[in-house]
Amino acid sequence: ILREGAAPKAIEELPTKEPLSCNLDGIITTPANWLEKRIKNVELSEAYLVVDRENMQIALVVNETDYYNKRVIKGSVEFSEIFESFRINQEKGWLPEKLGQFIRLNRSAFADTSVAAELVTKLRKFNADVKVKLEKSNESNGSRSIVYDQQVTSSLPTEFTINIPLFKGDSKSQFTVEIDHYVDGADCFIVLVSPSANDAVEKFRDTILDREIERFKQFAPELVIIDGALTDNNVK
Repeated sequence: ILREGAAPKAIEELPTKEPLSCNLDGIITTPANWLEKRIKNVELSEAYLVVDRENMQIALVVNETDYYNKRVIKGSVEFSEIFESFRINQEKGWLPEKLGQFIRLNRSAFADTSVAAELVTKLRKFNADVKVKLEKSNESNGSRSIVYDQQVTSSLPTEFTINIPLFKGDSKSQFTVEIDHYVDGADCFIVLVSPSANDAVEKFRDTILDREIERFKQFAPELVIIDGALTDNNVK
C-alpha cells in the first residue's frame, strides 16, 4: 500500500507582543473600587495617588517604574447628563419654545409634574414686554452721560424647583432654579440660574474628594497620596 501526502507543517509560535495598555477612565469612585478589589496583586511601594482638587479628579498610578505594566486609573467628578442638559449656570440661553419642549420630555426632573406641565404651557404661550429707556445728557463743562435702562416683564414664574443628581453616580438633590431673561434684538432668551446648585458644587468638590482619600487610607494606608494637578509627568 502506497500512501501519498504532505507532512503537516510545524506549528509556528505566536510572536511575543507587548502587554496591552489597560488604563481606565471612570467616575470619582473608580480608582478606589479598582484597588480595593486588586490590592493583593499590587505593590503599594510602586504606586501612588494624585489628587487634583481644582479639576475634581484623582488618578491612581501602579507599577510606576515598569514601562510595560504601568497602569493609570483615573476618576473624575462629572456633572450628570440631565444637569448639563438643563444648561443651568451656563451662558447659553434657551428659546422659550425649545425650553418648553425640553421640560415636557424631562418632567420627571420635577418633584411635582403638574408644575412642569404648567411651565410648558406658559412657555408655549410665552410673551414678554420689553421697555427700554435711554437717557443722554451733555453738561456745559464737556461731561457726558448715557443711562440705558431695560426692563423685561414676562408671563413666566421667577423660579421653579427640580430634583436631579448634580453629578454622575450621585444621588438626586433638590434645588431651586431661577429664570432670567436676555434680550437680543427681537428675540428674548431664557437663562437658567441656580445659586444653590453652585453652592452645592463647591461644597461637594472637597467633600467627595476627601471621602475617596479616606477610603484609600482605610484599606491601603501605605499608599502615597499627592496633592497637585494631573499632568503628563505624574500620570503617564
